[in-house]
Amino acid sequence: PHLMPHGFGTTHNHAPIFFRRLYMTLSNKHTSAFVEGADREVLFGASTQEPCVAQHLYSCSDKCAAQNIGKIVGQRCLEAGITHVHWDIGLKKYHGKVKHFIDAVRKEGVSLKE
Repeated sequence: PHLMPHGFGTTHNHAPIFFRRLYMTLSNKHTSAFVEGADREVLFGASTQEPCVAQHLYSCSDKCAAQNIGKIVGQRCLEAGITHVHWDIGLKKYHGKVKHFIDAVRKEGVSLKE
């Protein structure tokens, strides 16, 4: 049988090992999010740098952009057959852009506990 790779840990010592991690990056100009696999290879992502996304946004770095990137990532997760990912919050606080992003991913039906 095919065995899953070992996975990788989190920034917290007591957290379990996981196989798919969701992370987002915020800058003054753009919002991006990616899902990476156990071998730390990026499986897919979404960014406001994509022309098809940016053309529908007034700003590429506000709460609305974060919410739209979350919705796109959630849809792409489901298209790839991924229903569970690990959100390693790290130093990000759950409010503002991050909250809108996470809520949009959850609304698409992706569980953030793997």
